[in-house]
Amino acid sequence: MSALAPLLCAGLSLFGGDEWPSFRGDPALNGVAESTLPAQPVLRWSFQAGKAIVSSPVVAAERLVIGCDDGNVYCLDARTGEKRWTHATGDVIEAPPLIHAGTVYVGSSNGLFFALDPRGRYPALASADRRQDSWAARTTWRPAARRA
Repeated sequence: MSALAPLLCAGLSLFGGDEWPSFRGDPALNGVAESTLPAQPVLRWSFQAGKAIVSSPVVAAERLVIGCDDGNVYCLDARTGEKRWTHATGDVIEAPPLIHAGTVYVGSSNGLFFALDPRGRYPALASADRRQDSWAARTTWRPAARRA
């Protein structure tokens, strides 16, 4: 089943001054936006993804970025919903991406972590293999040591 990602907003002011570049909006994870919502929100646009979208969206520089269960990172125009680019990661994306200094950072369930430039198709960081269209690193999860 595919997912439909709706955007409800008061207007374009949400993306003009306020940005939401990380999960819950800022490094402190406050989850508080400067904008106010109207009493009657209006659907501005929607996006049809290949599968479910579990990842929370992030917004910066008029770009809305989401990860999807189809293994793709989608970058949409935050004002229109038009797809700007797609990047395949090879597995499900459940955690929200992060946008910092124009670079999109995102991990997928196969243990790869990607750093994508604003166009999503060129290395954002130096890579040993320049043939790759992104920088990726394998990660290993280990449980934290138990505290006494």
